[in-house]
Amino acid sequence: MPGCVESGRAEIYHEIQKLMQEDPPYLWLFVQNLQYGANKNVENFDPYPNVPLWNVKTWRVPTQ
Repeated sequence: MPGCVESGRAEIYHEIQKLMQEDPPYLWLFVQNLQYGANKNVENFDPYPNVPLWNVKTWRVPTQ
């Protein structure tokens, strides 16, 4: 995309955020309150809030 330099994108992103705050297309009224856990053997288990499986491809259980 022409003009796709970081400084140019930042200005566009700021405008988008302003529009989203002034007239959001939807409003989150519900968020699940969940907890996630894994056995201590699971490596790279690092869930984000509301995105627990974001790095599931990196999880690993080492063989002994």
